[in-house]
Amino acid sequence: MDHTAQSTLRAVQLVQLGILRIIDRICLENGIRYWLDGGTLLGAVRHRGFIPWDDDIDIAMPRPDYERFLRIAPTVLPSHLQLEDSDQIDGHACYAVPCKIRDVHSKITEAHPESMADQGKGLFVDILPIDAFHARPMGFRIDMALKWLYRNLSKINDAKDSSLPWTYKFANRCLEVLHPLAGAGTPIKMYRSILRRTRLNRVFRGSSPLVGYGFDVHWTRVFKATDIFPLQRMDFEGLQFLAPRRPDNVLQVFYGADYLTPPPAMLRCPKHLFLVNLDTRLGNNVRKVEYVDYGIERPTRLT
Repeated sequence: MDHTAQSTLRAVQLVQLGILRIIDRICLENGIRYWLDGGTLLGAVRHRGFIPWDDDIDIAMPRPDYERFLRIAPTVLPSHLQLEDSDQIDGHACYAVPCKIRDVHSKITEAHPESMADQGKGLFVDILPIDAFHARPMGFRIDMALKWLYRNLSKINDAKDSSLPWTYKFANRCLEVLHPLAGAGTPIKMYRSILRRTRLNRVFRGSSPLVGYGFDVHWTRVFKATDIFPLQRMDFEGLQFLAPRRPDNVLQVFYGADYLTPPPAMLRCPKHLFLVNLDTRLGNNVRKVEYVDYGIERPTRLT
């Protein structure tokens, strides 16, 4: 693909869009459910495509579909893409997002130096598993406690090279001393393994009214299942992809009731990427990822 005619950010978006198209095709051919998530869903509703200053794509999958995707995708992905399962990574595994589909011919530098899981690797699309949550108060509180523990263990694992509070850094250092070979990642690895053997076995077994980010995902957001299912096709960059049944309700969980209002101009900037080489086969062509406002009007929401 010729990227010379676009801004760097737009070229990044088009690479990510190409990855999403391939994921969509694999899912359609194999009956796998997914949907546009987070800022990608917001872009679909507010702009009918990327938020102009966004630099990533997020999709979600129910846990059974996610597990099938992990098995099928490596056998059908084209050669320029690879599935990155954090369970299979040595070193800086990503405990926030357990799966990415990554372009092997690009190379990125993250905007946050402490984000070591993606430094020096290719552009990607995040895939977030979705689990069922208890609707009754006591069960729901237990679910949230398990999520809280996972979130804090992942922070401890990442604390050495981050701006997190000293308590996380102290815990990280203690674990490094106690487990010099395994490192600070030992508790999060063990805890995630336990969750996947126990907690995740019950997901989507029945018709739970609540679904949310998986127990092995850093973030905590829970939605009404009836706001997600049945899925619908939604416009995104002139194409159509799967999206929640009631995107307005889902987006209010993410961004509040005023989600259609764009942020102030000073906050309209890429959040994840700093530098990118869009195609390493063409040499060391490293470019800064910046938002360039060409004054192009986009639809504010779907009609």
